Amino acid sequence: MAALHGLPLDAPSALPHVIRTGEPQLIASQEDYIRRWPHGAMVLYFDQLDSGFAISITSLSPSGDQPLGAAWLVTYDSEHHSSPDERALMSTLADLAGQALRRVRLQEARVELATALQ
Repeated sequence: MAALHGLPLDAPSALPHVIRTGEPQLIASQEDYIRRWPHGAMVLYFDQLDSGFAISITSLSPSGDQPLGAAWLVTYDSEHHSSPDERALMSTLADLAGQALRRVRLQEARVELATALQ
């Protein structure tokens, strides 16, 4: 998380793109990442992976919903091409995590309101 702190949503990089647009990104290799975001900021954690890494990033906000500012990110230690079933699983897990995050934020708002009213 520290590597992402302060990364602007308009940064030319995969993670801000997913959070901003809600479009999942399946990056099969480091070469694919560089080809798609040639001026993109590499997240510090990615530098620790071998050169053959792959990444799957899915927004925690279902299409059409307001962005939550978070994403489900999975890294692979070698080049990887996701199957349709694997992409469906990632999407489902991201949707469930997004629903849980929404519930947590809603509960925090309720507690804050209750505390203010008391």
